[in-house]
Amino acid sequence: MSRTDQIRGDLPVLWLAGLGISVALFTVQPWSLTVYQVPVQIFIVWLLLGWLGLFRLSSISRLWNPYSMIQWLAIGLFLIMLVWQNLVEERSWLRFQQVCTGVALSLITAQAVISMRGRRVLLFSLTIAGTVSSIVAICQSVGMADWSWQGTLYDGQLVRRPSGLEAFPVAFSYSVVGIGIVLLGAAFHDLKNSERLALFPPRMAMICGGIILAGNIVALSRSGVLALMSSMILLAIGMRYMKRRFFPFSYVTVSLLVLGGLVIFDKATFLDKIQEKSERTEQDVRMGTTFSVFVPVIFQYPFGIPAAVLELDRHKRIPSNAAMRNTTTELKQAFAMSAGYEPHNLFLTVGLYYGVLGVVALGVFYWVLISQAVGVVGRARSRDQESLSVLAIVFLIANVGLLIHASFHNASIFAGEMRGWIWVGALGICVKHLKEQGNL
Repeated sequence: MSRTDQIRGDLPVLWLAGLGISVALFTVQPWSLTVYQVPVQIFIVWLLLGWLGLFRLSSISRLWNPYSMIQWLAIGLFLIMLVWQNLVEERSWLRFQQVCTGVALSLITAQAVISMRGRRVLLFSLTIAGTVSSIVAICQSVGMADWSWQGTLYDGQLVRRPSGLEAFPVAFSYSVVGIGIVLLGAAFHDLKNSERLALFPPRMAMICGGIILAGNIVALSRSGVLALMSSMILLAIGMRYMKRRFFPFSYVTVSLLVLGGLVIFDKATFLDKIQEKSERTEQDVRMGTTFSVFVPVIFQYPFGIPAAVLELDRHKRIPSNAAMRNTTTELKQAFAMSAGYEPHNLFLTVGLYYGVLGVVALGVFYWVLISQAVGVVGRARSRDQESLSVLAIVFLIANVGLLIHASFHNASIFAGEMRGWIWVGALGICVKHLKEQGNL
């Protein structure tokens, strides 16, 4: 057992149970209970953080703070921007609350990750929720889970796309991509090396990770599949750098056979869906001209598009409307070409809604997170911290995978997606402990 496991191995079972329940409910958000229209997992997160503040206050700065001063400044800068917008333009405080809750979620995740028992509880809960959601998505693709459409955007509609236990396919893929990367990464590593991460039984992790991959495929989540496949390549590179064996091709073959059987069972309509989705993609101007359309708008509205314009109904965003009349030609053109302010890129989305400072804050935060992780893992490789280094690589690639996914969608940790903070906190605390233990 490592020194960190000994230090933090005394987390109460009830606290860990609360963590497990909260992260599972974040994975299947539409099916969570609500209290005063607030999802119950948000209350749990703040209760768990409050417990840490009451009983672990002396260890906050040293033991379970996963961020550097620069990252805290980036978070603070973004929150200040949100406060300014809310006060000046009377915007909703929802985004401010979501970012704060995300940070709180990352802090309690960090507290759990630095003990083996906490890591197992965290991953077990995420695995159960992510696998069940993916199984539902697979069942939806073959017409076997009609009940699951309740509470989704497709409730009562004829045209439906597999979305698991989420409201729509993009949210489904974002909720399970990080889980799938960690499961497959840990499984591939543990099956090929004598020294294991032991987060989850490797063959079970392989099965669950394969189900999550299959769920993304049937949901036609191009970004989700790209993130998972790219992450496997990056993990193979990282494990080779750590002189660990990786990627048992026999298991990959079995996974491909399972996916082939799924296509056959679906009577080839799955292939028709892929072709239809590809044709729609080619007609979507946002995929080819995103940056040229939206970057000029961001520089013309360095504090974000005015709230009066954002709050207009789509059908009212016409040049003759009073709110639109004083906007720039580029803004009108961007809305007309993209049928809204949805650039399908996390940085552009933050820029449109929260201005240049929002983009800078998000960019600095991720740059420090990833660059510190790469630098510390590289220096720790030759020291007696190999298991923690390998774990840091797995969490690093999980974050990179979510970035790849969000590069083609609008979700991000600064734009309402609280689930991404789980992997941010996990990586941050691993890197911090590598630095502390090795005096790096």
